[in-house]
Amino acid sequence: MKGFLSIVLHMHLPYVRKTGEWPFGETWFFEAMAETYVPLLMGVDELVKAGINPKITVNITPVLLEQLADDYLNHKFEEYLENKLSLIEKDLEKYHDKNLRNAIKYMHDFYQKVKNAYVERYKRDIIGRFKQLQEDGYIEVITSAATHAYLPLLSEEKAIKAQLDTGVKTYRKFFDRKPRGIWLPEMAYRPTGVWVLPPDGWKAYRRGLEYFLAQYGYEYFFIEYHMLEGGKHVATYPFPSDLKYPISEERKHIGETLRPYFLSTDYGDVAVFARNKAVSVQVWSADWGYPGDYWYREFHRVAPESGMKYWRITDKSLPMGEKMPYEPSKAMERVLAHAEHFVGLVEGLLANFSKKTGETGIVVGAYDAELFGHWWFEGIDWLVAVYKKLPNTGVSPITPSEYLDKHVEVKYYVKLPEGSWGLGGGHWTWWNDVNKWTWRDVHKAERKMKRISKLYGKSDLLDRVIRQAMRELHLLESSDWQFLMTTGTAGDYPIKRFKEHAARFNFLSDLVLKIANGESLENKEIDELRRIEELDNVFSDLNPRVYNEH
Repeated sequence: MKGFLSIVLHMHLPYVRKTGEWPFGETWFFEAMAETYVPLLMGVDELVKAGINPKITVNITPVLLEQLADDYLNHKFEEYLENKLSLIEKDLEKYHDKNLRNAIKYMHDFYQKVKNAYVERYKRDIIGRFKQLQEDGYIEVITSAATHAYLPLLSEEKAIKAQLDTGVKTYRKFFDRKPRGIWLPEMAYRPTGVWVLPPDGWKAYRRGLEYFLAQYGYEYFFIEYHMLEGGKHVATYPFPSDLKYPISEERKHIGETLRPYFLSTDYGDVAVFARNKAVSVQVWSADWGYPGDYWYREFHRVAPESGMKYWRITDKSLPMGEKMPYEPSKAMERVLAHAEHFVGLVEGLLANFSKKTGETGIVVGAYDAELFGHWWFEGIDWLVAVYKKLPNTGVSPITPSEYLDKHVEVKYYVKLPEGSWGLGGGHWTWWNDVNKWTWRDVHKAERKMKRISKLYGKSDLLDRVIRQAMRELHLLESSDWQFLMTTGTAGDYPIKRFKEHAARFNFLSDLVLKIANGESLENKEIDELRRIEELDNVFSDLNPRVYNEH
């Protein structure tokens, strides 16, 4: 036995229900469903049928879980698939080049298979299939903070607890068990001590995030490699080339990334796994990783009417109009070659670690799930190929939970520095000159929430409004808004969404105070409350009292 491989896929989208469609909004959800979430299930099912247990760990954020279960979005997704198939058929009538038509036919077959699987095999219930795969021991599903809030930059400890509390409750609602692991949003961590906070660098003493994780029963989380290995961080996200790169300090070496470490708290130990740099960069980087191969599908060239992608990368230096038609058979050859290379890379890492330490190590490959299938079209096929090549290599797939249960002989304790997987390895992506103004509104809302939550339990109407205010605060705290503002890839959409949730929260908090003063609500206020409740109808299990618990 050379060691273990743990693939961890982070499934997350911000709340997009009824927030527009194209180019930003619900279309993000439909694309991820069609090209990542449903194909991922299809890939796992293929492995199970072949007698292979992949033991993939899948994080589904609570806000995404709520959307995956939403009848409105599921109905519209089915319409989306039907519309795509119709548009692809029109492209077949329009284009006459033989090679291009072959690519179009391939995409039609792909979407038809996705539709058939979604409707017939999964009965429009992909959460149900994830749940069954977990119960059968083929995958482990973990969770995250409610709306993927950037926890180290929240000002109130109670706001951190509320994000975690809602996350646990939402997970239990869908999976009938408690989660063992958590994906910290943006892999952002801070230890106990003085936290420097936006927008202007004010300081407050806060406990380390492991304290809150242990309090809610989490056994492990993940960090970026540089927080253990030291050195400078290589950006995970494909940021625009003209974006100023913040200079990161050289960090000292703390430990190896091929074993878990432990943080001690009053509630018990919490394990931390670092994702491995070599396997991470090899998979996600379009510059020197697999996704940039010239035979793979080009993401950026789309057919005008259908929005479909029928071309291959060809050569990165070529203008989009000169890209060649996609050739699935050639792409699959590269998939198999890249899978073999990846397995060899993992074997080498584990062999070197065992020789150096005498331990049986674990390589953690942790990625955004949407990289596979959506951004890197061949990514799901690559994952399947990797697992098919693992038998007889001496490398076994494993979940972090199983590794902790069976293979930890010595506990190594560490004190971690702060950091994330964002640009420069710190907090800059979510706190810079473009987006720092948002934090004043977030922190003000957190303080208001603490005040109005004291009135929870006084009347049914008060409770109704306070719960909706808590939903709006959760949605306001989403790390996606600051991220999209930084990248500039979604125009003014994140600014609009942020301001909408801030306005709704302030409206609701004002209603709470009005009701508490014994005043009657006007009809227009009741109508607005109903409108907000219908738009932002996530998280049925909320506990506003968490903002005032000790």
